[in-house]
Amino acid sequence: MAEKEFNLIDEAWIPVTRSDGTYAEIGLKELFGSAHEIRSLSGEIATQDASVMRFLLATGYAVVLRETIKGESRELEDSDDAIERWRSYWERGRFDGKLFGDYLERWRDKFWLFEPERPFYQCNIERGTSYDAKKLIGDLAESGNKIQMFSYLSRESKRSVSYGMAARWLLNLMAYDDASLKPTNKRSDGTKMDSAKVGWLGRIGLTYVVGNNLFETLMLNMALTDRSGELFADGKPTWEKESVSSEERVPVPIPDNPFDLLTVQSRRVKLIRENGEVTGYIETVGDQFPDGCQNIEMMSAWKQSKEGEMKPLKHLEFRKSVWNDYASLVMRSEGSWRPGVIEWCNALKDRGIIGNTYLNIAVTGVSYLGGAIPSGIDDVFHDSISVNSNLLSKIGEGWNIRISEAVGKTDSCMKDYKLFIKDILILSGIAEGNDDAINSQIESRTAEVYRSLDLPFRKWLHSIDPEKSDMDEKSTEWYGILRSVLIRSAEDDLAYVNPRSYVGICGYEEKKIVKKVKSEFKTSTVFHFKMFVSRMYKTLPKERSEETE
Repeated sequence: MAEKEFNLIDEAWIPVTRSDGTYAEIGLKELFGSAHEIRSLSGEIATQDASVMRFLLATGYAVVLRETIKGESRELEDSDDAIERWRSYWERGRFDGKLFGDYLERWRDKFWLFEPERPFYQCNIERGTSYDAKKLIGDLAESGNKIQMFSYLSRESKRSVSYGMAARWLLNLMAYDDASLKPTNKRSDGTKMDSAKVGWLGRIGLTYVVGNNLFETLMLNMALTDRSGELFADGKPTWEKESVSSEERVPVPIPDNPFDLLTVQSRRVKLIRENGEVTGYIETVGDQFPDGCQNIEMMSAWKQSKEGEMKPLKHLEFRKSVWNDYASLVMRSEGSWRPGVIEWCNALKDRGIIGNTYLNIAVTGVSYLGGAIPSGIDDVFHDSISVNSNLLSKIGEGWNIRISEAVGKTDSCMKDYKLFIKDILILSGIAEGNDDAINSQIESRTAEVYRSLDLPFRKWLHSIDPEKSDMDEKSTEWYGILRSVLIRSAEDDLAYVNPRSYVGICGYEEKKIVKKVKSEFKTSTVFHFKMFVSRMYKTLPKERSEETE
């Protein structure tokens, strides 16, 4: 890299949507100076925005944790001091552009995307696996039956990308790269190198809080204490460190501070430039650490394993909505921890800093191809829910149990619904003898019904105010909605099956389920419909009107 080029402090590389709805790409100095006027990050994909946000948080920590006023650094003394410092920023409603600008200028030479000695988030490696630009921008493996993630890019534009696009995708690569990289050589002592791990964000269930603007989003996720309420250990983001290792697959300790965690160099990368664009890159595996950093990683739920270790809880049910993970996101329970940013927001609420408001909780995740050795990104998941902040505190504990019960009973009813779909598909002769075709239709129809439940559940959850709502009334309200959607969906399914499979039974009365059906009708689709409705009524609590009948 013979010459310096493209400094991230000034150059336009971070896509944002401003409060007036306009789109722009801006540099770091402008972003921190106007974060209160920016609605959100607006990159190509949710994982990229998450990766950029984590980088911005590391920069924010470097300024806020070591706040410098009139040339003097003021370190935090204790957790109360941390809360009060956070309050001072929140009440100001914006970052101090000069304070952030001065910090960035101090480290200007470390923010060059291309630089002879220390290019940003890179190493001057000569050996590694070579890729073209298409791999950098997160494209899925090209095949005849796989939809491309960025099909809007022309074949020519996939061969090279702008410096700005390369910079943000570089952060995404560090956070979410798969584990397919092979070692390029042996260790100097001859020992075998460890297997590669996917990027850290690919190993956790990333959860964060979204504010009304980018300033609020960064602040709400900038917890100044760990989940135990203790101050973080001191540390340095990668650009403040004296040197960066170029050694391959380096085992490193579990991070004990947000700087090392948020800027971990999990890959050694060297971008290749040509004629003012990035055409590809060389890559090897970089720093690798175990999963157990639950006190420092504030943006994931954690669950105790059979071996007694706390492990990050990933978002695995991509076809479902985020509210299916409600318990892990919001509830405190034995053997599991909700995300640290939720605990932090609860602490802020207990102090009266964020008040009685609604919090928008977002999750982002990926699924990988290849099983035990993830060899590519299969899919990306992003979703969010809005909850009353009182649900995070003690007043919401009983409510959270009731909401989690509602989610659990919804899933139970959906399992019965899947069984019903399977039965009527078989009875009607659809895809006879083809298990894959049947399973495909079952999954497709189940996903469609979950979509039908999605908006009603979100509205129902948003309507809950733990200080004013009646718990029994709200529960009854949801179960009524659930019954209605499922019965209507099952009726629609009957309309598409072979009419001959009806075998004479027609009609039903919703609240007078037939308990005894003649054995000759057990091979009818309507019989299975009746059984599905009957099982649903057994699963769900009775409505008050039913109890009085």
